[in-house]
Amino acid sequence: MEQRNIFMQNAKRIGQDLSRTFFKLEQLTLSLFIIFFIIEYFVFFLFLVAKQSSLFNDKSMEIQDLTLSIKQDITNLNQQIGQLQQV
Repeated sequence: MEQRNIFMQNAKRIGQDLSRTFFKLEQLTLSLFIIFFIIEYFVFFLFLVAKQSSLFNDKSMEIQDLTLSIKQDITNLNQQIGQLQQV
């Protein structure tokens, strides 16, 4: 009986360790996805700026608007991540 209890305790500990490891993997996957999304969005932004750039065409206001929009998106994403972490 004692051997069975030891086995059950060890099995329980392994299960808990597996659960924690899967949780960490899930968070890592989510973080990498978000980083990928931000990079993709930023590259798209740079593409638009480069495509519309001209020595005689001042797009500073458009760039400021896009930069603000990106900052708001990142803030929103961080809030969503925070909500997911509380689940």
